Amino acid sequence: MCALLSLATFTIPQHVEATVNLSVTPVTGGNDLRFGRVNASRIENKEVKIRITSTDNRQYQLFHRMLEPLVNTQGENIGHDTLKTYTLIGSNSFGTLYSQDLESIGFGDQLLYSSSASGESDTFRVVYSVQGDQLKASGNFSGQILYTVRPIGGGAQDTIFLNVFLESSGELKVNVEGSTGQNTVHLSYPGEFEKTGHIKISFNGNLGRKIKIYQKLEVFPKNDQLDEINKSAVNIQTSGNQNGNVFVQNPSPLERKRILLYESNQNEDTFFVNFFLDEQEIKNQKAGHYNGNLTYIIESADGIQEYRSMIEIEVAPVFNLEVKLPPGGMDFSKMLPKSPPQIKEIMVEVETNLGKPYIVVQNVTAPLSNEKGELFSEDVFTLKGESVGAEIGKMISSEFTPVSNGETPIYFSDEKGSSAKFKIHYRMRPDQNMNPGDFATSIVYSLQEM
Repeated sequence: MCALLSLATFTIPQHVEATVNLSVTPVTGGNDLRFGRVNASRIENKEVKIRITSTDNRQYQLFHRMLEPLVNTQGENIGHDTLKTYTLIGSNSFGTLYSQDLESIGFGDQLLYSSSASGESDTFRVVYSVQGDQLKASGNFSGQILYTVRPIGGGAQDTIFLNVFLESSGELKVNVEGSTGQNTVHLSYPGEFEKTGHIKISFNGNLGRKIKIYQKLEVFPKNDQLDEINKSAVNIQTSGNQNGNVFVQNPSPLERKRILLYESNQNEDTFFVNFFLDEQEIKNQKAGHYNGNLTYIIESADGIQEYRSMIEIEVAPVFNLEVKLPPGGMDFSKMLPKSPPQIKEIMVEVETNLGKPYIVVQNVTAPLSNEKGELFSEDVFTLKGESVGAEIGKMISSEFTPVSNGETPIYFSDEKGSSAKFKIHYRMRPDQNMNPGDFATSIVYSLQEM
């Protein structure tokens, strides 16, 4: 009798571990995120396609962060706010996108995506944007972004590194503009509206490098006869900067030497070099048209740039005479034969910038007389001069001398025709034979070139 052996076959099911896998691919191709050359005037955007495959049926989340900051070969950081990001709305199918507004990438995990509760696989896009105006340095930069997908509540996670490259090209642009013209400052005297002017200096694209701006006076303002303007007649003062350090913040005379106006590490800025006339100094300046040349020197990592400007100063001719009469005019009242002498004083001021000698002339148009028309001897009515301040010209006699009828010079200027200020004292001394009464005369003053 034969026994039959029956064999049974058992299939042992193989355990398959649930997984979540991550794929990160730049849309423009390649395995790296390459921005190419970026300058301060541009914004460069690149898209990255993210694919998540999940077999776990559990909700998961995706994060990203800067693993290695963007630095150049010199170790300079490109700037925290230069690389920004946002998720592209509508590029996903199931879950929820976060970071939909433009924001900087930090060094801590930032949530980009959260799947549905059942953890379906999904695909979406993230935009990375280089803000050119935030560049802080130039050169070739590289860094890394780390992506991490992990199930909520723990479990196996997946990570991927994405290399980032870009070239920052500094294109420093400088603009120098005058208040009168493209590169000119025009000042004039006298006048209220052209006593001041400015040079506006602005720049951009500096990429956070040190920049210094100087002013050098190449040619001091001169007239057609090559006479230089008074060195204290023109002042400068800087103003209007936003972020940098400005120098010459207090009014200072215009100088020939090179002077530092501005220094900073800003990407862009604007400031002014203000020019204004010192009225006390310019009023003594010889009339004429004065021209000077300025150079603005910009020192930066891009080298040295120079910009030429002009300063024009127009000093209009002035030839003025001002006479201040005493109250009541030249009227000697209530004179009696035995009265004490009466003295009337006038103030004479000459303002001129012609640079030519001149004279001040008095014209006694009517002799001194009383209301009855009675005249007197010459020694009754006399005058003398008195300088006010420095004596720079020649006065009429400093002792009382008779007043002559008609025209008589009472002041002679110096050879330069300098402005002057002086007094004339008129004295009426009673005569024993005179009749009492009020006495008056008429005198006209004039300014004449010699």
